[in-house]
Amino acid sequence: MIFYAASTNSGATVTKLTHIGAVVRPSGQKASTYDRLLKIEELFPVTPTPIETTDLREFLPAGEIDRLLAARNDVQLVSEEVTTALVTAISQLRPTMSPVIDWLRALEGFSGLGFSETELLWREQRDAANVGLRIGGFSPTPLRAWRRPAEGEPFIAGVVPYPRPNGEAGRQTPTEAPSQPAARIREDERSPAPDEGNDQSHDRNDRPQDEESQPVLSGLVPKATEARLIEHDARTFPGWRHMPNRQVHIHTFTDGDRRMEIVNVDASGVEAKTGADLIYYHVNTKSFVLVQYKRLHRRTLSIDDRLRDQLARMDDLAKLNQQPSQPDDWRIGPDFGFLKLADTMAHETPADRLIRGLYLPSSYVGILLAQNRTRLGYDTVDRHLSNKQFIEFVAHGLVGTVGITVEQLQEIVNGLADAGDSVVVAEDHSDESTAERQRRLRSRSAR
Repeated sequence: MIFYAASTNSGATVTKLTHIGAVVRPSGQKASTYDRLLKIEELFPVTPTPIETTDLREFLPAGEIDRLLAARNDVQLVSEEVTTALVTAISQLRPTMSPVIDWLRALEGFSGLGFSETELLWREQRDAANVGLRIGGFSPTPLRAWRRPAEGEPFIAGVVPYPRPNGEAGRQTPTEAPSQPAARIREDERSPAPDEGNDQSHDRNDRPQDEESQPVLSGLVPKATEARLIEHDARTFPGWRHMPNRQVHIHTFTDGDRRMEIVNVDASGVEAKTGADLIYYHVNTKSFVLVQYKRLHRRTLSIDDRLRDQLARMDDLAKLNQQPSQPDDWRIGPDFGFLKLADTMAHETPADRLIRGLYLPSSYVGILLAQNRTRLGYDTVDRHLSNKQFIEFVAHGLVGTVGITVEQLQEIVNGLADAGDSVVVAEDHSDESTAERQRRLRSRSAR
């Protein structure tokens, strides 16, 4: 919480609570022998107006406000009792801040995932959504604010909608009227660089824009109702509303001009699921990349008939690919199907970081299997793509399909769901040209 002191016209000093936020990783970067930099990764203004400290006194134990103000121009840790009292005061004095407080509590309350079959699948689904967001250049921050959904629901169903710190935080996201646009906020949170550890701040874009094109990063309410699916179908995948015995959850992220929709298509019941798949679909170029997740056990994966069947299915999909006829359609190779050998079982990964793993192009895996190998993993595969390498290849359009239609892609998604897989589709909507896309990526890399 940030307090700011200002002088009034009469010369008196008035101190106000102006911002609240969260420190997700409290250890901080070492700044000297004894000090560390404290990084506040989420910071929201108190709206519609800051709160004067005189109004806070009735909520806090005697003397606490004076103790806080005595530490002016410094960082001070406060007790859980004082924190709770301050949050209660903000909720009562500024009811419009309730969605912000709810989101911060969800951010703070996440205690990690275990190793049950459901939680392992949630890890994979979370990582798939995270990869899709990073490819598109969107921040994975909202994935950290998560509450455990009902058993059998996908990970994306538990993502808490990102609040709007613009004085409209109290307005609900479109629950009663799901065909309305997603809730908007004024922060433009760009994705950190797609490396294995992502402890970087997010860039801000402060250019003036009108209400409809404000930089935004928003979330639809997780439950996908019939009306919302109909609206979604009209944009990209006609017919998805006719999916009996499946759950479809949609979450939307946007940075103003561009939008990404994370769609989770799930077979009903955990027992029907065999793993997660990610399809990153770049709507403007009509190109997609498929990633099938495979869990490593002690750094290795046993090759079985199911893996061979999945690779054969990828080979069948490859036959749909066409030769490029335009410069923008050129790729470094025909592969658009990959295995991610994910180290899901190793340890808990923060929600905004990627699971360590090996990305293997399907054609490369075919060569390995032709050598009668029985296992794949860190100790048996000499070459692979890392998270960073894979994301950069896809983000720059160097990997992906050419000439495969939306209808064919829909059949692929349906086929994966029919096979019992949990499918995460990251739809990247953008009107930027290839040149504009390259400039955006290069400018981000330079920063």
